[in-house]
Amino acid sequence: MTSVSEVPTLAVSDLLRNIRRSRLLTTEALNSSLRDIDLEATNPEAVIAELLSKQAITAWQGRQLLKSRWKGFRLDKYVLLDELGRGGMAKVFLARHETLKSLVAIKVLALGRLKNASVVEAQSAAQLSHPNIVRVYDIGQEKDRHYLVMEYVKGISLQGLVDDKGPLAFEQAARYTMQTARGLAKAHDASLIHRDIKPANLLIEEDSLTLKISDF
Repeated sequence: MTSVSEVPTLAVSDLLRNIRRSRLLTTEALNSSLRDIDLEATNPEAVIAELLSKQAITAWQGRQLLKSRWKGFRLDKYVLLDELGRGGMAKVFLARHETLKSLVAIKVLALGRLKNASVVEAQSAAQLSHPNIVRVYDIGQEKDRHYLVMEYVKGISLQGLVDDKGPLAFEQAARYTMQTARGLAKAHDASLIHRDIKPANLLIEEDSLTLKISDF
């Protein structure tokens, strides 16, 4: 998490202007959220803390705003809430549909990474419906950003689980292995090969019972 000492000098007026430019909040919502503090006698960190206490923004959004970043919070009809992970080819964000308010995971691909083959694979993955496979809902582009909209799995990856808890019990490991095999069998029946099966791409739902394969 960004500490105060790492945050560039930022005036409250600049922060407020950036919040408005980000389109995260309407002017009315911003004014309502900050009505209890004296903007003339406060600092940017206190403004962000107040917005967080009112749940007007997320912690990730707040950190970006304190770094004078106001672009990139919106992607088409989605609002980005948090960064879930990143790699050499993409970043994955938690996002909320602006109208439906549903939560999804959005993979934003690095420039030049979306090839015709990737589009075909995404289209094929979107046809898969299986309890052990993360659903792909949509694929799109906004200006130079290509993205995939996927089911959001609230939980932890198998890699993260083992890192946190150590080796799994035999019964638990067998259950996750069986679920992975079932998901892969469904994909293979649809002539879709994963090509990158590893613990980091196996997501465990919050109930610790269900595994879903991601990142086809």
